[in-house]
Amino acid sequence: MPMSTPPRRIVWIDTDLAIGQEDPVQGGADTDDAWALVQVLGAPELEVRGISTIFGQTSAMHATASARALCEVAGCPALPVYEGAAQALDIRAVVHTPGSLALAQALRETPMILMMLGPVTNLATVLLLEPLLASQIDAVLMVAGRRGPDQHFFAGDEQEVPFADPNFDLDPAAVQVLMQFDIPLYLFPFEIAHKVWITPAHIDQLASGTGVSAWLARHSRDWAYRWERMGAHGVNPFDTLVSGYLRNPEGFQADTLPLSIRLYPDDTQPFVSGAPRKIKPYLIASRDFEGLRQVQFFHTPPGDFIERLARDLQTFVFPLYPDIT
Repeated sequence: MPMSTPPRRIVWIDTDLAIGQEDPVQGGADTDDAWALVQVLGAPELEVRGISTIFGQTSAMHATASARALCEVAGCPALPVYEGAAQALDIRAVVHTPGSLALAQALRETPMILMMLGPVTNLATVLLLEPLLASQIDAVLMVAGRRGPDQHFFAGDEQEVPFADPNFDLDPAAVQVLMQFDIPLYLFPFEIAHKVWITPAHIDQLASGTGVSAWLARHSRDWAYRWERMGAHGVNPFDTLVSGYLRNPEGFQADTLPLSIRLYPDDTQPFVSGAPRKIKPYLIASRDFEGLRQVQFFHTPPGDFIERLARDLQTFVFPLYPDIT
């Protein structure tokens, strides 16, 4: 009797994808989210039900255009892409967008893993308007968080102020909504991403792969160049930690920690002697917060993480997605 094929895990992607777009000051956009999408789209054990877009490193409208372009290149033009929230959650006027409506409808049909690569505004909207759908969420994987206010996000020696924690900072209220629900939450913070360096040589290697990996490489060179100007010796591919874990969790290390939102001085603002410090919220996972809800806080990637990522992107399997409308 032939062995049965394990069922594919069902995934929804929410992203502020900006590949192919140019910033007039900085140049090309960060493309780690595009790498992550391609890695998941080409995974035979995963089925992506849809993509919702979100504001973040670009507008929701432009993220939608980038996502549709990526689906064309990746051989899945029928995969539905829905435009989501254009701005942070307004708790006094919560309304659905096409992106949050599509996510809600997909959750009504089947339990899913949610791959959140930008602010979680679309998800918070669903939870506020249709809270019973929380039981349909198997897990939320997001790129955010830190261990404390003294953990700063520097990539290079020439960087004057730390990076923000953008997926949290752009909509703290949405994360606060998510934290009110008993949904398994997996955080992939700067701490783990900073242990993975993609160099220009890796991008050159990617360029020798399939059509989709060469497309990724072409749009990733400006990303690497911008980080080089900050004194970094490569780039940290933040969102690929989520996609890499979904493909193969073996070797990832995490701590189970209580999670809280706390206010501290804003570390992304230059210090000016005598001037008042701006205060901002921080998403912090720490054992100091005994009694609060706990999350998986990932801190160490597998030793062969880059080799796995390169293999997945260079041997991309064109997916066969149903024509879902």
